[in-house]
Amino acid sequence: MIFNMFGDMAFYIKCLVTGNSAALLKYKELNVLFKTFKSSRYKYVLKDKKVTNLFLQKIYNLYQSLVILKPLFESTLFSHDEKKSILYLNYFIDSNSPPEITSKKDKFTREAMWQKLIESENPTKSMKFIEDEFNMYKSFFTRSKLPKFESEYFLMYKLYALCTFNFDLFFSKFDHEFIASSSSPPNYTAISGGDILNDLKDLYFLIAALPPKLDLTSSFNKLFMRISEENYKSLSKNAMAAVTSIYKIISDELSPDKLITLCRYIEEDPKLKMNIEQKTFSILDKYRKEIEEKFAKNKEFILEKFSEQSQLQEIKSLFKDKNLLGLEGYTEDLVEALDKNNFDAISGIQALKITKTFIYFVYEPVIKDVVNSFILEAFFNEKEYQTNFSNKFFTANELVEYFKSFEDSLANSGSNSFRLLYAMCGKNANSNENKVKRTIELINEKIETCIKKCAETYYGLAVRLYEVLQDYKLQKPVKINNIKIIKGSLNKEFINQLATCYTDFTKYIKIIKNFVNVDAAQKNKAQNNK
Repeated sequence: MIFNMFGDMAFYIKCLVTGNSAALLKYKELNVLFKTFKSSRYKYVLKDKKVTNLFLQKIYNLYQSLVILKPLFESTLFSHDEKKSILYLNYFIDSNSPPEITSKKDKFTREAMWQKLIESENPTKSMKFIEDEFNMYKSFFTRSKLPKFESEYFLMYKLYALCTFNFDLFFSKFDHEFIASSSSPPNYTAISGGDILNDLKDLYFLIAALPPKLDLTSSFNKLFMRISEENYKSLSKNAMAAVTSIYKIISDELSPDKLITLCRYIEEDPKLKMNIEQKTFSILDKYRKEIEEKFAKNKEFILEKFSEQSQLQEIKSLFKDKNLLGLEGYTEDLVEALDKNNFDAISGIQALKITKTFIYFVYEPVIKDVVNSFILEAFFNEKEYQTNFSNKFFTANELVEYFKSFEDSLANSGSNSFRLLYAMCGKNANSNENKVKRTIELINEKIETCIKKCAETYYGLAVRLYEVLQDYKLQKPVKINNIKIIKGSLNKEFINQLATCYTDFTKYIKIIKNFVNVDAAQKNKAQNNK
């Protein structure tokens, strides 16, 4: 639609003749919108919706200020390197915290927590004290305690969001040969407002979302000091001047009202609305959650390590000071690869090593022969009980082959093996993050299943040994008719061997119960049979 004096009159008469009052109303509303851009100061669009060179110049002026900020932000808080951005955020938070708070930070490292526990006479009480102190520490990082920091960070976050607007694409619509690295502004070519309508809407959202201007000099000083101790004040001064310039341009020339009016006129929609949801987030809430998660992991690691330390004497007693057997495929390289890429360690490894050592050092060479000899020489009073006892024994005997097969599969076979996990932790570990985490979960499940199967099988046989030993104490045995005369003169010695087997089972099960739950059904059976 070409708006000129004759065209206006013709359109007006047409609407009167046809009775199209809605079109006439819209026509009048668009004229009102256009009046915003009639003055020489705001002549951003012509009546035919061609965008003017003046508007291009205003956007370029905004761009020149933003281009100063963008590299500074991307060198610090908003680096594309996630680890670097986290490092700067932690530093920035520390630099805004008082010394009495920052001095507490080192108390919650794994090393410090471990030292506290091993030096304590009451580790449980010490861990509770550490946890209480951490809760006091983290409570400092709230909006109410650091309101200035929260506001300044949010402003920088929104300014950086504005920096990410695709100015190169915008300018190329006016000047196809525009080069961003050039110091020259884009050449002007008249284009229709419709060609940049979506860009205008994006720009409107970014500008309208900006919070009120604040003095960021102090924050800039802290951030840029890590870039250059010599030039940080100059960098801060330039950055703050750019912020001032941005807000002046927006206030005087590119306000949200001006931009939404321009969009309404170009789109010929006087009622156009673009709701700005001011989703204010708290970086301190995010930071607090992250340090909570890190503390929880450190606590879990320390408690597990302390538990292992506490179990050392029990393990030494069970295995007569023998070292735990290693696991095929579970190498130092795999452990380092998981740690290097910040993945959780595989759980249950210690329990799996203990189970393997128990099978090969205790059950196979000792318990198996003693129990086998007992079954061969015992006179069972009930056939059903004899069958049940023998079945428990035979099931326990099968564990050595079961474990061999499981260990080989875990090390080398299938989609959930140590070998595949190590390969996934290579160069593409970050892109494989979800797959790696899922693989670790599945390996953990496999390990837990194996440990539970072994523990519950041995538990079942231990229950039968307990019943035999209790039967031996009776004046008239109920289950084993010849329990008091098996092996003749060596009867007491043999019963002591059975008792030692039972004791070894209980030691193993007590240790393993720190890692997995023994099936309740097995426990209930044991209690009922006692």
